[in-house]
Amino acid sequence: MNLPKPIRRSYLLAALVVVLLLLSIRFAFWRTFEAWQINRQLSVQLTKSSDVSYQPAFLERKNHNLDQTLNLFRGDTANYRSIILEKLSAIAETESVKIIDVPQGKETEAVDALPYHIQNLTLEGSFFALTRFLHNAEHQMGIGRVRSAVYRSATVAKASGAEKRLTLLVYLEIIR
Repeated sequence: MNLPKPIRRSYLLAALVVVLLLLSIRFAFWRTFEAWQINRQLSVQLTKSSDVSYQPAFLERKNHNLDQTLNLFRGDTANYRSIILEKLSAIAETESVKIIDVPQGKETEAVDALPYHIQNLTLEGSFFALTRFLHNAEHQMGIGRVRSAVYRSATVAKASGAEKRLTLLVYLEIIR
């Protein structure tokens, strides 16, 4: 009868090292390899999705938002002066501000070629009332955008003595 030869300890140790190496690869590194592959796939998807041609709905939303923003600054240029007088005089009355001057726009070919119309007006009142008026005018729909505002202090000579006045020069812009 043939008995199996005894296994040497060095072979057994080598086999055990190989088994432990395979187990460590399986449990320690396999998840890292899977995560690396998922990262590669997601980065490819991200580069594809960042291209606008893959997102036509994004372009539609963006154009819609831009149109809404532009509509805030569009207006009827034929009746623009009377519209701003009507709307701003109501604000001026509630804020105790006096509208001094609303000059006529210049009607020249160079001005007509511009895609926008600028109207300026001069107001008088206290600093806080003028600032509240400016805030309300910026949020008023249909008068365009407040392009700039300049506060000016002037001394006016009167029979009773010199009087200081604060004026506000406001430039409004509207898209034609």
